[in-house]
Amino acid sequence: MNKVNVPVAIWSLLISVLLWMNVYSAKFNKPVQRTVSLPLSTYRLDEKKYAVTDMPNDFSITLAGTKDQIRNLNLPTLSGFVDLSNAEPGEKNYQVFVYPNTTRELLVNSAITVRIKVEPLTTKRLDVTAYANPTAKSASQNVDVWPRSVFVTGAASSIEKIDSVRVFLSDDSKSFTQEGGELSAKAFDAKQVVIPKLILSMTTDFPPFNSDNATGEMRVRARVKTDAVARTPAAGATK
Repeated sequence: MNKVNVPVAIWSLLISVLLWMNVYSAKFNKPVQRTVSLPLSTYRLDEKKYAVTDMPNDFSITLAGTKDQIRNLNLPTLSGFVDLSNAEPGEKNYQVFVYPNTTRELLVNSAITVRIKVEPLTTKRLDVTAYANPTAKSASQNVDVWPRSVFVTGAASSIEKIDSVRVFLSDDSKSFTQEGGELSAKAFDAKQVVIPKLILSMTTDFPPFNSDNATGEMRVRARVKTDAVARTPAAGATK
């Protein structure tokens, strides 16, 4: 019976394991690249002076690393941010910072930029006009609206398009009491299309211009004038 040389056997086993680990490492840690699209947002913009009027919703990056590194990335947590603390009116390229920071070492190109348009905010005072419905050709003279005028704030290009601020009695007037009720005032262009992303307020002291505040509408009080009600025959009445 042949004797087993234990030290040699152990060394052979260790060498086999090391060779297998080397092959595994070479196979699964081979450098690879992957291109992904990430959501984009901005921060530190002076929202009392400027508004972003044009920017992409997302951007693409290319990551390079081992298969393990790429596979272990938690893609839903990746995103891009643009610092607009030094923004100026106009359209230009801004640098994108990728989050989290640990991802940056895998970027093939760390000099990522996107084109963003920034406009100054302007405010304009406009009367609020009441109409029976959106298709009415002329304003109703039998309705009191309060406030009678509002301050509209938005990007300069949006303010220039405003033709009027209107409320429509057909929206909520069925629920009116003798004291009236609330209607939604919105800004319209000359073609009677609603202009979005505006702040409507009673004073020039508007809140920060962002998606939470720039709703494009404002609730106002409206009441049908008493003499107009008196002149309107009740249902089924004869003159």
